Amino acid sequence: MHITPIRLASAFLPLLAGAGMLNLGLGLQASILGLRAESESFSVQAIGAVMAIYYVGFIIGSLKIPRLVDKVGHIRTFSVMASLASASVLLHAVWISPWSWALFRGITGFCLVGMSLVVESWLNEKARNEERGAVLSIYMMVLLGSTAMGQLLLTVASTDGYFLFVVVSVLLSLALLPLALSTRPTPVHVPTKRMRFGALMEQSPVGVIGALASGCMSGSFWTLGAVFAKRIGLAPEAIGVFMFCLVVGGLFSTWPIGRLSDRMDRRFVLIIQAALILLISVAMHWPGVENSSWIYPLAFLAGGAVLPVYAVSVALVNDQLKHGEFVPASATLLLVYGIGATLGPLLASTSMNFLGPTGLFSLTAVVALCVGLYAAYRLTIRAPLPSEELSAFIPTPRTTAAAYALHPDAEEDTAEEEATHNNPSTDKL
Repeated sequence: MHITPIRLASAFLPLLAGAGMLNLGLGLQASILGLRAESESFSVQAIGAVMAIYYVGFIIGSLKIPRLVDKVGHIRTFSVMASLASASVLLHAVWISPWSWALFRGITGFCLVGMSLVVESWLNEKARNEERGAVLSIYMMVLLGSTAMGQLLLTVASTDGYFLFVVVSVLLSLALLPLALSTRPTPVHVPTKRMRFGALMEQSPVGVIGALASGCMSGSFWTLGAVFAKRIGLAPEAIGVFMFCLVVGGLFSTWPIGRLSDRMDRRFVLIIQAALILLISVAMHWPGVENSSWIYPLAFLAGGAVLPVYAVSVALVNDQLKHGEFVPASATLLLVYGIGATLGPLLASTSMNFLGPTGLFSLTAVVALCVGLYAAYRLTIRAPLPSEELSAFIPTPRTTAAAYALHPDAEEDTAEEEATHNNPSTDKL
């Protein structure tokens, strides 16, 4: 029987609902903190530093959480992480200072990895081989869709009070229910292997640089996009719409850009994306654009050009890999993204400090130019792969290595990982 996307989504509804509420809350939280920090007179550089610590927690969680899950189990890990994240959200509204917020943001980033790892391991365990690509695509849509909807919650109440912090805390707590009440067996294992960075660079230097640049640009948008919108004079309700347009742009563009990359050299697609990002960034500097209705279409286009860069970079790396290397390589690529996402807010806040609000897009312009030039240079060094050797593009989230185990090309990787897990004597980590 043919399985439609709706029927497939309904089969995974508890997991998707938990992931949706998780990202609905965290998507809202990032914008709340940027706006509240502005109201509390944090400097833009302090805001950038506080928000960057989130990705430090993300990197640490990526390294440590898989072992924790193996020790205490999926449900316990998710419960602890959901509780800790929920509490840290409320503590932001109690102790308001850059130092305390940096600590709480790091905890939130750490907890996100734990909760995402549990959800994605469970999805991977339940998905049949013929469903894996479709499940991963649906999951990616849920993540971006819920993150986008979270931005619209900014219109519900002022960020100067407690209400929105409580909303985020409640959403994170509710995300626990679908998994805690599940009667299905927990997953057997989670991926822990990683490819060496040097080996990954040898395989696909453009893919690695693309992932780093994607982290830098996306991390800047997630953390400072709302601050940019406030500083150019948008009303509180308009800030939520601006951020919504930014995220929805990525939601709608990822699949068309991915399909385009299946039909031509993916490096050339990255060059096209870089050129678009550069043009949009220049348009954001145009005098008077902040006071016109063009700000929303430009936000949509900016998100549409920037957010798929990571997925194209992953596909570019995957084209060069041997059997059994996809999950370890993707796990390393995820850490590269995290490094870029840590640097992005720091660099963007410095740029905004010297150049004003549009300094955010000055940074994206510079990063996009560097990626485009490097990809163009590599086109002269390495010939493109024949079309029959390209892997099919499937959107990939920037969460944990367990999500990559859902990719159809990862079947041999996960089989090898499970054999290693069941035979500890062969574990080289």
